[in-house]
Amino acid sequence: MRHLGMMLCGVVLGLGLRGASLAQQPFLPLSYDQAVSGEVTTEAFQQLYAFEGAQGEVITLSLTTLEGDLDPVLLLLDQDGGLLGWSDDEGDGYNAVLDSVQLPVTGRYFAVATRFGQAMGSTTGRYSLLITRLGRTVERETLLNYGDRVIGQVSGEVPQTVYFFEGRRGDAVSISLQRTSGNLDPFLQLANAERQILVQQDDDPAALGRLDAHIVNYQLPITGLYIIVASRYGQEAGTTSGNFVLSLQRMPDEARGFSLATAILLDYENQASGQISGDAPQRYYAFEGQRGEVISVGGGARKRQPGYVGDFAGCRTARTGTWRHPARAHHRQHSSL
Repeated sequence: MRHLGMMLCGVVLGLGLRGASLAQQPFLPLSYDQAVSGEVTTEAFQQLYAFEGAQGEVITLSLTTLEGDLDPVLLLLDQDGGLLGWSDDEGDGYNAVLDSVQLPVTGRYFAVATRFGQAMGSTTGRYSLLITRLGRTVERETLLNYGDRVIGQVSGEVPQTVYFFEGRRGDAVSISLQRTSGNLDPFLQLANAERQILVQQDDDPAALGRLDAHIVNYQLPITGLYIIVASRYGQEAGTTSGNFVLSLQRMPDEARGFSLATAILLDYENQASGQISGDAPQRYYAFEGQRGEVISVGGGARKRQPGYVGDFAGCRTARTGTWRHPARAHHRQHSSL
């Protein structure tokens, strides 16, 4: 990699991207996870892009040559034109990458796609610019929301990090803990407010052999506060360490009920509505019952057809109507944190 340290101050000033003048510069919008293409030519050696970021977010910017002999250089500026980072050859070949940059404040940021030598450079060509959001850094014991991706670290000094979230009974939640650096062997636990462990995982069922942990579509038993513990295999006695990304997701109601694994929880005296079509000829619902209970299940449609209810514990079926539940459907033994 060539060293541009002596040039950086002059580069930013030379582009006219300082202070109030920056807001007056023409720019193109840049959105997360949506690559944009452009071209560096003899007449236009740079292009300014703008995006919105939040304090603590960690992002990656990449500038890749598509055509020509372009030797790309990538600059990241704050809203006042201050230089936050730059890249010349950190990517593959001569491509430029700003990896895992933490944004200091909430506001507008600017990315400059240009070439080595700037106005004095000679390379030209088409490029692709991409910004991705890796997650955000938060304080330990932070309350998370569905859809959040947060970044943390497991080390000998801090073998685990605790997060909280509020969920509703019946929510189908997925939690993933992915290693991003080091030799970390992630270990993931979900507990209720009484610190009873509901489920734990040190693997990803969909990617066996990878050192990631993934709890998939776990159905919350009650409405209330839940605890996520991000740690390593062996926990305090473990020896691995590294950075991680933790993701918390909730399966949308409209995506549920198409298999036994994603059955929609239905409580007594409650009603549920749905749609049957050629692509989805049936929907699955689950309920909890005790031995000896007598229940009635009914449904209505514009065109009535015989209905069925399933015993999701024993996979037996019975016609819709009064039915004696043979066993308690959901029973778990809990350990504690």
